[in-house]
Amino acid sequence: MLGGSREVASLIHRAATRCHVLEAAEDVWRRIASPQWLTQTRVQRVERREMVIAVSDPVLRYHLRQSAARLAREAARLSPVISRIRFELDGAAEERPDAEGI
Repeated sequence: MLGGSREVASLIHRAATRCHVLEAAEDVWRRIASPQWLTQTRVQRVERREMVIAVSDPVLRYHLRQSAARLAREAARLSPVISRIRFELDGAAEERPDAEGI
């Protein structure tokens, strides 16, 4: 249970900051990613200056990992909040039911 208005204000401030950082990271990703990547990727989170990109295709993830250092440099040039990029397989894509299972 939240104790008072200071705690509530702090919680709201942290949530707003996380939202702003995520929106900024999404903008950076749109600016540095090739257009064909955008349909198969999404910014999942930013933590400790690392932008985590969820990738729906394992082959694309492999190629993005090969370019991670270059992409991280481009991202850092555009945003002081990002210094590294990590690519993970998109678990949400794996959890989606297929048409036959519906």
